[in-house]
Order: sequence, then C-alpha cells, then structure tokens
Amino acid sequence: MRLHDHLNQKRNGKAILKRLQWIEGQLSWIGEFNRKDLVARFAISTQQASADIALYKEFAPNNMQFDNSSKVFFLSESFVPLFDHEPIEWLQQEQHSEVGNLLGLVDIMGIPQKMDPKIFRTLNRCRKYETPVQVEIGTFSSSEKKTDLICPHSIVVTPVRWHVRAWSGELQRFIDLPISRILSAEPNDRKDWVPKDADREWLTEMSIILAPSEHLEVNQQEMVSSAYGMSNGIVKIPTKACLVYYTLAAMELLSSVREYKGEALDPQLNIRVLNYKELLPLVKNPPIFEWGNRLELSEEIQELVDQVEKSQCYITELPSLKYPLWLGSGFAKIAASYGAELCVTNGIMSTFMSVVDYKSSPLKSYFFPILLSFAGKGEDAVDTAENIANSSSEAGIITCNSDSDVVKKLSTIRYSYFFGQFPKRDNRFVNIKSILTLTRLVEEYACQQFYLTLPQLDLQRCAQHAEVIGMRAAERFIEHFSWQTKQLIIVGKGYNNPLEHVWKSILAEAGIMTPTWADIKDFTHGDHRHVSLYKKHAFLLLEQPEIKKYCDIFEPRFGQIYPVERINLNGGFREQFWTNLLTALFFTHRLTYEQGYNGNRPPKNEKVHSWRGWGRLSN
Repeated sequence: MRLHDHLNQKRNGKAILKRLQWIEGQLSWIGEFNRKDLVARFAISTQQASADIALYKEFAPNNMQFDNSSKVFFLSESFVPLFDHEPIEWLQQEQHSEVGNLLGLVDIMGIPQKMDPKIFRTLNRCRKYETPVQVEIGTFSSSEKKTDLICPHSIVVTPVRWHVRAWSGELQRFIDLPISRILSAEPNDRKDWVPKDADREWLTEMSIILAPSEHLEVNQQEMVSSAYGMSNGIVKIPTKACLVYYTLAAMELLSSVREYKGEALDPQLNIRVLNYKELLPLVKNPPIFEWGNRLELSEEIQELVDQVEKSQCYITELPSLKYPLWLGSGFAKIAASYGAELCVTNGIMSTFMSVVDYKSSPLKSYFFPILLSFAGKGEDAVDTAENIANSSSEAGIITCNSDSDVVKKLSTIRYSYFFGQFPKRDNRFVNIKSILTLTRLVEEYACQQFYLTLPQLDLQRCAQHAEVIGMRAAERFIEHFSWQTKQLIIVGKGYNNPLEHVWKSILAEAGIMTPTWADIKDFTHGDHRHVSLYKKHAFLLLEQPEIKKYCDIFEPRFGQIYPVERINLNGGFREQFWTNLLTALFFTHRLTYEQGYNGNRPPKNEKVHSWRGWGRLSN
C-alpha cells in the first residue's frame, strides 16, 4: 500500500504526514534527529513519536540507522527520499522552531537554485555542533581550487545567488561565500569555532530610507507615498550592515546609491534613497584586488601569431588616383584608425572615417574604402558594405567571417580581403580577443596592400611594460577620482588620433565611463578657466614624443588643481600604439574591480540595450 493511501485512511493522516516529512527533512538537511526533537517539535507524546518513526521505517526501511549510545537516528548511505524537499523551504519552516541549532535564514527575494544536499547537510550539522568546516572552493578565474576553514552561521538568498555567511580562517574575517562555488565540505574540529556574535556587520542593524523622487510634483509625491506605505514621506527598509549591498541590488537601487545620489534609475519607481550618503561606504568598497585578479594576456598575444599564419589573403591593385579610407564602428574604430595612421606614418595619404560620415560624404568617389568588421554581420557593417558597393568599383575588407553578409555585399565589386579566424569566446569587460585580432589583421593587410615594412616589436614584452604603466596609473587614478563628480578628459595629440579611439571605446564598452578627448594645443585658457571654476575634471595625459614639451608645461600647471595622470608612450608609432592599447586594457580591467564588476561587463539595462534597427543607415 502506498504511504499516502495508508494515511488517507486515518483520521489524523495529514498531521502524521507532516511529522513524517519533518523526519525525512531532518535526515536530508541535517543528517540526524532524535525522538525528543520530534516530541518537542509537534508537542506529541513519546509513544506517538515512536509510532511515527516506526511508520516511516515501514515505508523506508533503509533510510536511517539508530545509534544506541547517543539515542540518535542517522541518515543511511542507502537513503532514498519519500518526499520532495527544498532546503530553503525546509529552513523557512524550521526558523520558528525551538528544536536544534539551525542555520539562520535571510531571504532577499530569492530565485530557485540548486544545492548539493551533502554540502548543505554538512554546513547545517557543523553549525549545530559548532564545528568548523573545511571547504574546497572553485574559482572562475583559473582551474585552481582553493581551500578554507569556515564557521558558517547563516544562509542568505539573494536575487543573484545563495551564499553562506561565515568566518573565513584564510582571510580572518566574515565573508559571503557563494554556495555554488563550494565543491566539497567536511567537518574539521582542529580549530576553535568563531560564533555569529563576533560578526559585527551582521549584528549592526541598518535601515534603507526611501522617499519619493525630488523631481516629482507635490501631488505625485503623495501618490508615491501612498503606494509604498510611507509615513511622513518616508519608509524604512530594515536590514543588516553586511546585507545593504544585496538589499539595494534586490530593489534595483544599487547604482542609484553608488552613482546617482540616491535617485532611482528606473523612472517607474519614482523613489530615491534618502540616506544614500550613509549607505555609500557599505557598497562603494570594491572586492580586494589581489595578484590573482591580474589580467593575463600572454595567451591572446601568442594567438595573434597564429592568426596571421592561418589567415586568407587576396590583394587587388590599389587605384592610383584614390586614397585609402578606413571604415569601422564600435571597437572596429580602434583598428581602422590605426590602419589609417600606419599609412600616414609611412608616407601614404590616408584617413579614417566613421560609417555614418561615409554614408553622407560627397567625396566617396575619391577614396578606396577599406571596411573592418569582426563578425561581418552587424547592421551598420552590412549597410556600409551596401553603400560601398553602390558608390565604388573597388574596396577592401578585413573580417573574421569569410561567409558573412558584408563579404557577400562586396562580392559584387572588385575587392581585396584579409580573412582571419574567430578566436575563442571572450566574456571579459570588453571583447579583448576581437580587438587584438582585428588590430593585428589590419597590420598585415596594410603591409601587403600598401607594401609597408613595419618595425619589429616584441608584444609580450610590450604587454609586461604596459601592465606596469596601466596598473600604476589606475591605482593613482582611483585614489583621486570621484565617480559622482568628476569627468575624465583625455589629452593628447590632435583629433582622430587612434590613441583617442582606444581609450574612448574601451572605457565606454566596459561600462566604466564616457571620457572626452582634447588636443593638448587646443586646451586654451578658456578651458582652463572653466575647469578651474568647477573642479569637476580629471586628466589622463597621453605623451607622444612629438608633444613632450607641451606635456611638460601642462602637467605641473594643471596638476596644481586637478588630478593629472601622465602616460609616456615612447618608441616609433607602432610601439606607441600597442603600448597604449595594452595599457588601456590593464587600466580598465583594474577599474572594473573598483566599480564591483570584477573584470566583467556590467549588467545591461534593457531599457537602453533593447533597440532594434539601430545600425541601419540606408533609407
């Protein structure tokens, strides 16, 4: 007879079912229980508890074993559950129980996740007996595993992940350890237990104070106050100091506190965080940047050699009366502007143009257009290829997709090409592999199409030098820069400088900031007056040899009032460009940790990133 059928025949079958589920829950998530716990939990007699245990054993005889010395029922290795269980649901049901010493539970708008029952059971049991836990932790940055001896006291469920709040023996402080990264957990009683009472951030109660947006009219503020149950125009959301970050993130107010003086980014919320200044230090501090977090580029640089060897190349004769025009959008602007400058530094008239400018330019017929597109399928690239095919009889194309729509559009005219291979997928703060690949392909195309001879350059040594420059600049920059009040101005030589496109593209794509560019000779006394009045600027000074004397004047004068970080780019143009590009990557990588993105891209805002038809240029 099935268990449910058996219980349906009993007058108190539902009550018995709850007790049997409790028995199995204790076995599943702690690994043990005793008869006294069952009696206390449900306020039943010892005889009824014995009958319940016997009934459970009748339907699951191999699920538990009894230890006579401790009078405790233990989970059997042959355990097969009779019921469906979820650890968080079970922990929620047991929070008000006086039985046992369970992990505390804080649920911040949790989403369903899975957890290894053995790991959860070990954490719970070690909490009960106050025994430290030896955990093996996986990392995303490398294949290496870490170990730590932790003392867990609570599970916190957030919209993004579950983590265990625990004392870390390795770091000697309380940490939030994602449970998904715990590969194994074993009791270890060689060290003393560190109790929850020592977790000062956990014991410090905080409130997030919300109020209507100050941009609303009076009647609108009253509506918002009513909708959120505010009293005297505010509502307090209680939390703990160590949970402020997660609570704000759950309410989509994290960026509001960090960057927008408490104002909610989503206009539908119509609220602001009134005490954002008080909360800012709790969410501003980035994760500790350690040597293990460094950006490693040696593998990518080695792949650049393979890219050229495996590429496909076909060169057409350049029309004698036409100048090469390099076209690109997005991060392709980096490589396109570099290609144009390579030609210029080798005595060939050349220029770079954005795809939007090319569409409306009346000078199309005077140029030999060279289109750069990594995948060859972006709307703007495909549309530009169509414009080229309609206005020119010859063109060049550099891409990693020889079967793309861009190539098909240009196949109607005479064209030269350089086809590389796709590198492995890159999920870091920007698509580093794509940027480096496209830039290297441009060099080879330029050498063969325009008979250039480029100076030798050891890119591995260049990267080592750039890492020192970029990391040092980033550390000093972080010390003096305010994300809320400062605008970054990059100062260098001229306009349409390929160094400009490097910094503007990488910093913007990584979600760090949108800097502005200024020619060092155009930064006049009027500009100086403006920035000295408001003092809301910081400067990144890119020194090339030909503007060194101007940089020597600029830095000491402007450095008296504003943060000025100077980056020296020595050698020939090729060395200057690659040093600048790699420096920008190391610099930006470090800033992602300062802003809490940990080397990754920031999450997309669907209101901004859900466009359609953005890249279409033709009517």
